[in-house]
Amino acid sequence: MSLNSFLRQNAVKPEPVKAAISGRFLDENGNPELWELRPIDEARNLRIKDSCMRRSSKKRGIPELDTSLYTLRMTAASVVYPDLKDAGLQASYGAVGEEELLKAMLLPGEIANLYLKVQEVNGFDRDLTEEAKEEVKNS
Repeated sequence: MSLNSFLRQNAVKPEPVKAAISGRFLDENGNPELWELRPIDEARNLRIKDSCMRRSSKKRGIPELDTSLYTLRMTAASVVYPDLKDAGLQASYGAVGEEELLKAMLLPGEIANLYLKVQEVNGFDRDLTEEAKEEVKNS
């Protein structure tokens, strides 16, 4: 074991992931257009989380995370392609902003598929404990 594994220059950089999110957006060959997703870092995640805190009227003003808004903002931050900041794309849906564009362009099931893929890309689907157990068992 060595701490060198944890040095920034030795860490494996996550690659963007391409995924078909909807069958409604087709390329020139009639295939589903692939969305490109990338993970966000924890600093950005915390900024997004902080922006999604709301005062609860039920709990005497104690801040609560608006999970729907958090999921939407994290998803928008993870989408590389299509470019959700593109003014022409936003205008075509009558939307202003990345989150509003996602809500306007995707059906409920499609946005749920996108949410799941973004969670996976950001590491929320991994059970590292089980992976570590398998590695130890196979060593």
